[in-house]
Amino acid sequence: MSNRAYNTLIALIVAGVVSLSFLVVRVTPLFLTAYGFALLGIAALWLGANAYVVEGVTRAPWVAVLFETIMRYLVTELVFSAICVAAEQFSLFITPILWFLLIHGVIAAFFSVRLLVLKGGKEYIEGRREAAAGKSLLELRTLTADVAAMAEKAPEYAADIRAVAEALRYSDPVGDVGEEIRSGIARLKEAVGTQVAAECTSLLRAIKDRNNRVRISKK
Repeated sequence: MSNRAYNTLIALIVAGVVSLSFLVVRVTPLFLTAYGFALLGIAALWLGANAYVVEGVTRAPWVAVLFETIMRYLVTELVFSAICVAAEQFSLFITPILWFLLIHGVIAAFFSVRLLVLKGGKEYIEGRREAAAGKSLLELRTLTADVAAMAEKAPEYAADIRAVAEALRYSDPVGDVGEEIRSGIARLKEAVGTQVAAECTSLLRAIKDRNNRVRISKK
């Protein structure tokens, strides 16, 4: 059974448990309205769970917050409805339907605004990441070209220098290039003799370490 099928089954079970209230509660317009809001909350929770299944791998933080917010909405509206329905059933007080709808609308609006703010923040962060990735990619291309040009000035170490250029070319564009790599390339430009091979080895290690850090940060 797929995760989406499990989510559907769980939602149906929860809806069935809520529907059992018809057996013990006197059916009134207020109760029917509360029941409708309960089903609405369960449907929203089902949608949030399916969104986690579809996008959970690449957008886990955002989808987790979405699911949590919907869960809080469901609990809040169920508690409010339960209080109003119980008060009516035990003849303590009767909440007018219009007030009941208004308060439910306020609850839904509160959580909707929270979701919109969170979504706006997510889009802003993703935009900054894309801009940073574009800047890093441009810098990597520039550094790659600079290193590749050095091979002509030191033909005896051309293989080592080209290895550095290739490592830069296929580096992950996400994240800052790193001062260690920048300073290493600057030293490579000034290196002579065996220093060239040593600087190339040091640069290859620095590039590998950077790529490993970037890969870990994405998990």
